[in-house]
Amino acid sequence: MRLASRGAKAANADVNIDAAKEASAEINSCGGSATVIEFNLADEASIKNLIEKGSEWLGGLDSLLNIGADLSPTNLGNDRAVSEMDAEVWHRTFLVNTTGYALTTKYALPHLKSGGGGTIINISSMGGHYMGTPEPQRVAYAASKAAVHALTRHTATTYGGDNIRSNTVALGPIATPTLLKNIEASPKMQEALEKVPLQRLGKPEEVAALLAFMISSDAAYITGDIWSINGGTHVMTY
Repeated sequence: MRLASRGAKAANADVNIDAAKEASAEINSCGGSATVIEFNLADEASIKNLIEKGSEWLGGLDSLLNIGADLSPTNLGNDRAVSEMDAEVWHRTFLVNTTGYALTTKYALPHLKSGGGGTIINISSMGGHYMGTPEPQRVAYAASKAAVHALTRHTATTYGGDNIRSNTVALGPIATPTLLKNIEASPKMQEALEKVPLQRLGKPEEVAALLAFMISSDAAYITGDIWSINGGTHVMTY
């Protein structure tokens, strides 16, 4: 809520409309202003509608934050090593995790250009860097996140002349309700997290601090980069 306390406006969109309403209510209570738009990251028409309605409500667009993935048990739960790959899981994972990001970027670019530039931040994970996870190797998830990193670099190099910055924030183990639930059910994850160099989970507010910086003018010369916030998990396999 760092940006909300500074009076920021946000169009919150989610396939889970209740979650979007909850986030918007918190933003409004902190001094910001937020609206709610229901959308589906796996549907192009829905994405286009989100960008158009959101930009109209905001009076323009200066920042796009992409955060989404299909973590459902039926999808992520069936993601395996490549020798056991299920093509349907692969296609669904890329549709949401990568194609969705590419389409939000596509439809946001004209609005960012007309406003004189702006920033795009793609939330990813350490899974796009390496496969040293405590869970079975998930080739579709890892490949989709690596593709997000490539999308980030493409956008940065192609549209930098329009004063549009593009960066990725790759998350490690952050104490979200979903992760806490998964940890409780997985002895392997519990064992692996004990090896995190900082010996704790990351806090959502620590991620928020990094995002607030990346959106701000203080980060005006940073683009095409991958910022990792992971407690040192990227060195665990070295």
